[in-house]
Amino acid sequence: MAKRENMRRRRRRRAIIRNRIIFAVLIVVLIALCTALAYVLKNRGNGDSSSSEVTTEAAQGENESQNGESQATVEPTTGVSTTTPVEELPDTFETEPDWGEPTVASTGNAVLDEANRLAAMYDYDAAIELLQGQADYSSNQEYAKAVTNYETEKSKLVKWADNTQITHVFFHSLVVEPTVAFSSYKGNEYNEVMTTVDEFCKIIQSMYDKGYVLVKIHDIAEIQVQEDGTEKMVQKEIMLPEGKKPFVLSVDDVCYYEYMEKTGFASRLVIGGDGMVTNEMDIYDENGNVTNTVTGSFDVLPILEDFIKVHPDFSYKGAKGIIALTGYNGILGYRTSDISYGPGNTTYPDAHLWDNPNIEEDKQKAKTVAEAIKNQGWEFASHSWGHPDLQTISEEHFMRDTDWWEAEVEPLIGETDILIFPKGSDIGSWRTYDDPEQLAVTPSRYAKLKEVGFDYFCNVDGSVTAWVQFGSDYMRQGRRNLDGTRLWEAVNGGKDRVSDLFDAKSVIDPLRPEPKTE
Repeated sequence: MAKRENMRRRRRRRAIIRNRIIFAVLIVVLIALCTALAYVLKNRGNGDSSSSEVTTEAAQGENESQNGESQATVEPTTGVSTTTPVEELPDTFETEPDWGEPTVASTGNAVLDEANRLAAMYDYDAAIELLQGQADYSSNQEYAKAVTNYETEKSKLVKWADNTQITHVFFHSLVVEPTVAFSSYKGNEYNEVMTTVDEFCKIIQSMYDKGYVLVKIHDIAEIQVQEDGTEKMVQKEIMLPEGKKPFVLSVDDVCYYEYMEKTGFASRLVIGGDGMVTNEMDIYDENGNVTNTVTGSFDVLPILEDFIKVHPDFSYKGAKGIIALTGYNGILGYRTSDISYGPGNTTYPDAHLWDNPNIEEDKQKAKTVAEAIKNQGWEFASHSWGHPDLQTISEEHFMRDTDWWEAEVEPLIGETDILIFPKGSDIGSWRTYDDPEQLAVTPSRYAKLKEVGFDYFCNVDGSVTAWVQFGSDYMRQGRRNLDGTRLWEAVNGGKDRVSDLFDAKSVIDPLRPEPKTE
């Protein structure tokens, strides 16, 4: 704890020094501008003139709001980022979280280490199978002893009592540079719906300390074909040690939208030198030009991978999280949408906003990274194509948006049966989708989503810690936003909706500004 506090103090000192330098530079620039203006006015009669032109680009998708799972509505924004240029690598790049001692110590035997890792993830059957499958198992006393221990630990597991009481938390892409993000032209929105790297690290550490264990949404229930050929959503057993609590995690909008450029976020997901998925982040100069690209764990996916590498017991049988993707700006930081970027697009001219001459290369890169993400145990979900409210848009818009996502995103990531509703807005009420009153409202929308292949539906419900509904052929789960809105709510004396997960006062980033009130 002392080490972390020292790191935080160093970060604050560096931020203060950097801000003072920037302020001094701004004063010098202002003086220079005033001097230049006086010179221009003085020589106006001689024909001297100077002008500057700022080009603005609308940072918009098919729908006006792109972040909006939280309560606030995000209006379309046109403008140029006025963020501070990065003169040096931000503090996040300079230090790594101290995750403590590894849960599983190395034995020097690669096979035994892998078996111990599997056992730490509560997958005792896989650990036993691995060791018993070794050619020297019958003569290896170390393996035999390990198998006996695994069997003993497996016998202590207990079934999670109620699958309707499994919490689901979600984030957006993490703020890497708080001073840049929160002072940018979208700073107020980021303050509401985003979480910083420092906050995320503290959150997962706290949840680990409180006994939470990541499970896949498919660990909760799965579609099973019945004897009569019909499909039924059937609950599954989750076996954990006494006191452990399963939870699901998802990340929305992992597209690294154009509006996020130069505002303190990672730029894309890539495959690192070790074969694992990591981030790249572009560094800009004062003119907005990329001067450097750094690689590291700057977002939820690689940070969580780092944590689970140290603490495999945070993951149930290798479970990770859900990556939710829209399509209009491409995916994973690559501009892959033919509708938005494709050359000579005449089918949907109103949607064709930009050009990407490297679109085919971007598609291949995104597809390669997506495959690596799935190989690491992550799952993908649809977050719609254009991020509209799927409950309130017209029928035509609903059908078109669903078709576009299926045409442009699914070929890059493969099929998925998970839909995470944009803006958190479900197509139905609390009633089951097959309830007659519900069917009378949106019969065709649910039918369309099932036709596309969705069986798991996730909305946003911050009113309770857990909400799960099992229908005859689907599962629905409410999610909890762990962002600036929830942090400030808890810190400023409002309802504390996160105390079961972490202490908001200990988590909130000191660089996060007080929210603006109307």
